[in-house]
Amino acid sequence: MFVSSPKILCLFFCVWGVSGEQYQQLLPVLRAVEQERGRQAALALGLEERLRQAQEEMTTLQNNMNQRDLQLQKLHTELQERTAQINQLEREAALVLGLPERLRQAQEEMTTLQNNMNQRDLQLQKLHTELQERTVQINQLERELRRKNVCLATTEQQLEKKDAGLSQAVEKTTELEQNLLLHSQKAELEKDFSSAQHERQEAQHRADRLQTSLNQLMHDTETRANQDQETLRALRVQATEYTTKVRFLETALTTCQDELSNCMQQIKGVKGRHERELETSAKELEALQAEMRGSSLVCQSSSEQNLQLQHTVQRQQTMLQESSSRVAELEDRQALLLEQVGRLEKELEKEKVLAFKELKRREQRAQEAIEGLQEASQQAARHEREALQLSSSVTQLSEDMNKVRGELSEREQQMLHIRRDSDTKALQLSKMEKMLAETREKLDKKTESVQDLEEKVRFTRKDRRNSLHRTQLLESQMKTVKGELVDTLDHLQELRDRLRRSQANAEQRKVDMEKLQAGMREIHSQLEETCRELEQKKQEIIDKDTEIKERQEELQLKSLQLSKLEAAVESHTQKMQQKLILQQGTLEISQREAKERTNQVEFLSERLELIQKQLQGKEDLEKEALVQGQQLFLCREQLQRTSHNQEMRSRCESLAIQLEESVQLCCEKENHARHMEEEQGRMEEQAAQTEARLQATVASLRLEIDTLRWLQQNELSALQESQAEVLKASECVSSTLRCSQDQLTSELQHCRLQLEEAQHNTTALLAELNTREQLLQSTSEALLIKESEMTRLRTKISSFERSKELHKIAVCSCLTSISSQTSAPSLLPPQSKREDR
Repeated sequence: MFVSSPKILCLFFCVWGVSGEQYQQLLPVLRAVEQERGRQAALALGLEERLRQAQEEMTTLQNNMNQRDLQLQKLHTELQERTAQINQLEREAALVLGLPERLRQAQEEMTTLQNNMNQRDLQLQKLHTELQERTVQINQLERELRRKNVCLATTEQQLEKKDAGLSQAVEKTTELEQNLLLHSQKAELEKDFSSAQHERQEAQHRADRLQTSLNQLMHDTETRANQDQETLRALRVQATEYTTKVRFLETALTTCQDELSNCMQQIKGVKGRHERELETSAKELEALQAEMRGSSLVCQSSSEQNLQLQHTVQRQQTMLQESSSRVAELEDRQALLLEQVGRLEKELEKEKVLAFKELKRREQRAQEAIEGLQEASQQAARHEREALQLSSSVTQLSEDMNKVRGELSEREQQMLHIRRDSDTKALQLSKMEKMLAETREKLDKKTESVQDLEEKVRFTRKDRRNSLHRTQLLESQMKTVKGELVDTLDHLQELRDRLRRSQANAEQRKVDMEKLQAGMREIHSQLEETCRELEQKKQEIIDKDTEIKERQEELQLKSLQLSKLEAAVESHTQKMQQKLILQQGTLEISQREAKERTNQVEFLSERLELIQKQLQGKEDLEKEALVQGQQLFLCREQLQRTSHNQEMRSRCESLAIQLEESVQLCCEKENHARHMEEEQGRMEEQAAQTEARLQATVASLRLEIDTLRWLQQNELSALQESQAEVLKASECVSSTLRCSQDQLTSELQHCRLQLEEAQHNTTALLAELNTREQLLQSTSEALLIKESEMTRLRTKISSFERSKELHKIAVCSCLTSISSQTSAPSLLPPQSKREDR
């Protein structure tokens, strides 16, 4: 438009017959006006480019956010894999004693999950609000497009009308006379020059304001861009730190897993040894059945209680299966599992004193890993907060863009006011032209000569040719404008189709968001139900703990009874005088080797061999005593192994005290060794009685051991079944949770992609609207110029008609004078012929 304006002005001046000097005087003014318009257009283009840059920065920020979400998802998957590995460790080392604490921790994890779900709900709501705002913006753009279409239709009608007027004006331009209008053109040009100077000043003021506003916008955008870059750098540094921490935690977890595998292998070896020793003890306890008849009644009562406990334990296991199937839904169970590992290490300390320090170190490492995971979770929460802050900054940027658009709309209104002012000035010019026409009438009276009229006719012929050429140029320009309007209408139809598609997509997104909200509500309801069930299971586990404590008390009573029996057997063995002769040397060795269980048996065997050498005549009694001693030692070992390590230590101390007492007794029995020969006969009888008693006790002990084994096997099988079912349920629940999480993440990504597409569409629509507005502005300016030309042509036509009438009057007067001259005989005939010609 700005390029074609000087051509139109040249045509305008040619039509009005302006001289070359006046045209050269007006050219710098026009060029200055065009330069100012070009500057304003360049400023508008700069604003559009800055807006595009800001939108591109927004898209880059959104891409960075998506990348961070993917990184968080990867970390989440890695944590899930680690939880699966720890679940395998749980399967091998799960115990019933840690259930209440696990349930408490499960409740805490449930609360954390609920908080995470609430945060995701808030994020989804924010996305929904953003979609609603974008749909409102799209609707506004559609309304603006409709208004622009209406304006285009009206402009087309006006152009058609003006084409008809131009065709009429072209027919009348053949009769124009330019020399009569030079004075009027000078006055008009002076007025136009003054008005142009005034408009130039106003445009300069407006340009200064626009520059100030643009500088402010640039400063704001630069500050925000710097802030965004700083935040991005900080986030990248934090991401690197998190990766290093995660790798360190992975190494720690691998070391913990290796140590746990070693510990489990050691536990299996201890169990195998324990089972072997039980088999050997079962073979050797046949002689102690007679003395254990009294304890059989107690064992029967305890077996009944054990059966009741088994029923209760089975019920509790069924309840625990349901609870564990839902507890497996939690993702952050590493803290709980590490605490369980600590408990297992404490139990292993009771069995092996040497592994106590190593287990403490493992616990410390596990606690450090837990703290690192907690820090990672806190940092992830910080990342989410930073993402929310970035989203808020993005919304602020969009608000600033809306403000800038509002300012641009205000400037457009100012341009409309300027156009209205130009219309009023055109009316004033028409009035001035009327005044000039009156002055022209006065001048017409003075120009009555025929020679001037002939010269004017010659000029009119030249003007006709020029006007025809100009009309052809105007027609070609009108055709080009019509083609551009047709293209704009087609493009506007395409934009309407795109807007309709975007509306349909927005409606589908709303439906998908509603479905997601319904699914989240169902998940919340399920979580509430699980919380209630977990509370119920807590109470059941407390009841189980009370029953287990009662059972432990009963076992302690049984252990006391067995200790009494052992004391009675020891009193029988101590009566053997010949055994006590060499006890002084053996007691010192037994005190040193009391901590080692295997060396005690060897030491006792050596001691029995020495006793056999001294009592050659009493081999039968000594053999029986050796068998009884071995059986007693085996019984002690079984009882000590079944009880806790603390009881082992107390018994060792009691044995040391007994050994000291036995040393004293040996000193006393050296004096009574002489009287032992008489008591040998008595001892034989007593040995026979003790054999019968021992056989009875051994039988009762075998029954008790068989019952205990059967109970232990049943409990182990039930626990294994329950563990398998719990693991299956936990795997199912974890798979469902993973699927739901994957679906939610995919849906969030899809929503984000759709938002980005909507943003790109809106930016494209805005750019197209700006271009259309520029085209409309150019067409409106062209129409104004053509309207001014039409008005001037009409004035010229009216003046030409008046001059023609005057010419006719002058011709008539000349003819009358000629006719009067021809009537006289004195006139010459050749002059009359020339006049007739």
